[in-house]
Amino acid sequence: NKSSTECTEYVSEILRAGIARIIRLSPEKINSAQKLDSLGIDSLILLELSIAINEEFGVDISTMELFKQPTITSLADEVIRRLMLLSAKISSPVTM
Repeated sequence: NKSSTECTEYVSEILRAGIARIIRLSPEKINSAQKLDSLGIDSLILLELSIAINEEFGVDISTMELFKQPTITSLADEVIRRLMLLSAKISSPVTM
């Protein structure tokens, strides 16, 4: 079982690669602790990122919610939080 730090690092790397692809920059030039707005990310890029996150992780994060995440690391934490919520919903029995 991975630690929360390892999970954050893993998801951060996937997000970093995705952001780099979207903004056409080498992933090595992006630091996970770097402020997203310092990368010139605008609302159209956030829309692309929202779609990419949904495709990669199966979670929905709106562009407005993405604006609230200042760094890739904080975004990774939010993705993990939503995955855990989704997992809890799937694994909890339905009662009628």
